[in-house]
Amino acid sequence: TKETYDGPYRRFAALSRTYTSCSSFLPLGAFNHEGKISLRKLNKKININPIEMDGTFPLPEAQLDRFLMKIDLGYPDRDEELLILDRFLMDDPLVELAPVTSPERIVELQKKRGGITVAAPVREYIAALVGATRTNPKVRYGASPRGSLGLIKCAQALAFVRGREFVIPDDVKELAGPVLTHRLILKHEERAKGATAQAVIAEILGKVPVSSV
Repeated sequence: TKETYDGPYRRFAALSRTYTSCSSFLPLGAFNHEGKISLRKLNKKININPIEMDGTFPLPEAQLDRFLMKIDLGYPDRDEELLILDRFLMDDPLVELAPVTSPERIVELQKKRGGITVAAPVREYIAALVGATRTNPKVRYGASPRGSLGLIKCAQALAFVRGREFVIPDDVKELAGPVLTHRLILKHEERAKGATAQAVIAEILGKVPVSSV
C-alpha cells in the first residue's frame, strides 16, 4: 500500500540521467519541494543505468526541477573496487542489511538542519549564483527559485554534518554543481558546440564574487 508522509524537508534524492517513462517515475516516490514523500515500504530509489536506454526519453524540465540533487556516481576507483571484491568474497552483505536510522531520527536531524545560520551575505551569494544561471548567454532557461531553496538547504545540511553552526561560501560552492546542473536548459546551438551545464556552473562560480561575504 502507498503511504504519504507530510513533514519538513523531505527532499534529498539522487537523480540519474534519464528515466524509463514519466508514468513510472511518479509512483516511485518523489522526494520533492512540496514537503511530501510518497513511500512504498521505504525501499524505492531512483537510479537509472545510462546503458540500454532504447525507447526511453528524458523527463520534462518541470519534473527535473523537483529533484534536489543530481549525483553522477561513475565507476569505483581501484581501492573501492577491491573493497567490493573483499566484501562479497565469502558472503553477500546485502542479505544482512539493517536500518541505520529511523524516521523519527531523520525528522530530528532535519529540525537541527533548519537551525543552521545562513548570514545575509551568504544568502545574497546564493541568489547571485542562481540569478547568473538565468542571464548566462549559453542558457535557455536557468534555475528556478527551487534551485535557490535547494542550495540553501543543502548548504545548511553540509555545515551541520561538518560540525558547524553556520554556512560558509565554500559550502555553497561545493554544492552548486549537484544542486543546479540538472535545472539548466542550454541553448541548442551551445549544446551542439559541446557546452555542458557543469561547465556553465563552473564558469558562474568563477565569475560571481564572494569577497563581500
